[in-house]
Amino acid sequence: MTKFSENIAVGNLAVQILVNCAEGEVELVTRLSDAGFVLECALQEKGEAVIGRGALELMVRFPAIRAAGVWHPDQGMDNYSFGWGRGFISRLARFSPVLGVFGYEDENQLTAAHDEALYPVETEYRILEEDAMVQLVFRRDLSDSRGLEPWHFRLDARALRYDAALGAVAEWWQSMSEYEPETVPDWVKRPVYSTWYCYHQDLAPEELERTSADYKALGCESIIVDDGWQTDDSKRKYGFCGDWEVSRNRFPDFPGHIQRVKDAGLRYILWYSVPYIGIYSENFNRFLGQYLDYNEKMEVAVLDPRYPNVRDFLVKTYAAAVRDWDLDGLKLDFFDDFVEGDLGPYTDHSTEYRRDVSTVEEGITRLLEEIRAALETVKAGVVFEFRQRYSGPLMQRFGHFFRAMDCPADAYRNRLLTTSLRLLAGRTVTHSDMLMWHPEAAVEDAALQLLNVLYSVPQVSIRLDEFPESHGAMLRFWLEFWNEHRGALLDGTFEAEAPLLGYPLLRGIDRSSDETVYGVYARDTIVPVNRGTSQHWLVNATGGTSIVLRPEAACAYRARIFDTLGQAVGEEHVEGALASIEVPKSGLLELVMR
Repeated sequence: MTKFSENIAVGNLAVQILVNCAEGEVELVTRLSDAGFVLECALQEKGEAVIGRGALELMVRFPAIRAAGVWHPDQGMDNYSFGWGRGFISRLARFSPVLGVFGYEDENQLTAAHDEALYPVETEYRILEEDAMVQLVFRRDLSDSRGLEPWHFRLDARALRYDAALGAVAEWWQSMSEYEPETVPDWVKRPVYSTWYCYHQDLAPEELERTSADYKALGCESIIVDDGWQTDDSKRKYGFCGDWEVSRNRFPDFPGHIQRVKDAGLRYILWYSVPYIGIYSENFNRFLGQYLDYNEKMEVAVLDPRYPNVRDFLVKTYAAAVRDWDLDGLKLDFFDDFVEGDLGPYTDHSTEYRRDVSTVEEGITRLLEEIRAALETVKAGVVFEFRQRYSGPLMQRFGHFFRAMDCPADAYRNRLLTTSLRLLAGRTVTHSDMLMWHPEAAVEDAALQLLNVLYSVPQVSIRLDEFPESHGAMLRFWLEFWNEHRGALLDGTFEAEAPLLGYPLLRGIDRSSDETVYGVYARDTIVPVNRGTSQHWLVNATGGTSIVLRPEAACAYRARIFDTLGQAVGEEHVEGALASIEVPKSGLLELVMR
């Protein structure tokens, strides 16, 4: 057993590291980098000791002098306060292994990350009431097949913005060969037409073919055809998943349908619920004894990827679909449900097949590797969409774009989720949850659904012909704006103000095009405008009719004002004092340095 502590100065912080290993002997190897502000440490076996069981724990403590909140990867599910102590478990298909403690001015206090992205790691954070110390704990089980390989931590106490510190973590992960992300084709960085919210399972091929041309005209480059193509059922459950045969009632000519959508100019991405075998599918009995979990409410069992024949079934299913239908991508859903649970009435079933790996995480990894290898031989450049919950560093090696969790017609939550994804995206691509709204909404209110996700790729899911023409005009203007300024919105430096307040101000900065795009999401937010770029675009998503500016004292700007349909409605001259500019609801303010 090993138990010891070590005090290390990381920048201006006195960090105490406690190591507690239940069995065997370990040592802590540390190295300071970045002028002493980043601590890299590795926990590894000491001498000839063999560690096969027990747990390894690393605890970090430092004074909570300016600790305002803690950023965590739980997708904005709760606020970023410390509470009475909170935590999460990161693993291959759930969450990312990082925490960031930030100060009252969004400054980094300490950003802690590690490189165990495959196996489960418990993460806890709290402020101790006894001595006002921040305490972060990382704990992993040593009984997995990896044993104790060196476990690397990155403790960053540099005086920079918290979002820059998180971005540096993403760069650190993606610099590792085992986490190097996929190359993303340009069309994945363009708006998407999604069928889910506007059709759910009631898909109509003729409508999809006709509206594909409309969405292409709006600036979309792909369509995601979601659940419903494989079933006649419309109960919104998954009982008929698992055979993956086309519904002939819905799609009498599926290959022809896909080709007609492509002729309209959109690439075709098809949905699959990867782990689910529905209880009404012909394949359900085939895999008895090879399930991880049973969900009676959703009418499915969850496959166990540790069985090679399970993986072979899934790989062959996807390869055949891409080959036979010339698909451009797959929406691979529910990887986060590959978790052992209660098999209910199917507990006692046995199988003649044998597992070839010991952990579910290894099974998922092999499945992903086998899918990618098989599809590369069928068609080059096929892309995968993954959900937000499984967007960690190892999943970024396989996925091409990562979509925010479902939040229908919830603009605020979509902003939280996409912002959370963007902060750790690195070279990967963030997509919004599908946008929807009520057709009777005022066009300015409808626009808020899109304006809240400008710093991600918008996925849109409405039936255009059921909405007023003004809504289509609004979509056309803002998607044109998004495509034109994509360099700042998606590829530029991304800054997210005030996480404790729900990110009321977002910034995308593109030095190459000399422009900054600001998303303003709360009334009376003061927007500092500086000389970093000469052109500034301010999006009024506050729900009000004004934007408050604080330009640099020595600067003067020409201001042009647009409504939410893109119509110019005024001009002003702005100089270096605090100024309130009248901007229509969901409108746009352009500032050009004079």
